[in-house]
Amino acid sequence: MRAGCCWAFSAVAAVEGLNKLKTGKLVPLSEQQLLDCDGGDDGCNGGLMDTAFKFIHKNNGLAAENGYDPYAAREGLCNKTAVSSAMISGYEKVPANNEFALLQAVAHQRGHQRGRTRMWPPALRRWHL
Repeated sequence: MRAGCCWAFSAVAAVEGLNKLKTGKLVPLSEQQLLDCDGGDDGCNGGLMDTAFKFIHKNNGLAAENGYDPYAAREGLCNKTAVSSAMISGYEKVPANNEFALLQAVAHQRGHQRGRTRMWPPALRRWHL
């Protein structure tokens, strides 16, 4: 069975890293919550990180991995009572083939640590294994 859920893992890893920079604590977050609750993506049939970030922002964050159902490699019912453990204030896209913009994005995350994340070029946003 082939699962195209890696977009959720990529988005969650980005938020986990940002949260670590901001708080000093590495909190594993729930990929399953994205699969269950993010109606803008297509579960394990594929998805976009920017749509995932939009959901995370609108949902006021993601639950910790231990505060949500375990990863199941398929969509399930959304647990709307899950408590958020990390959130983002927004996200920005990094233009394709622009090294300076990428450097600015990294400096922005490391320097300001305001809870924003930036996106990779469009060609890298749709993930499938």
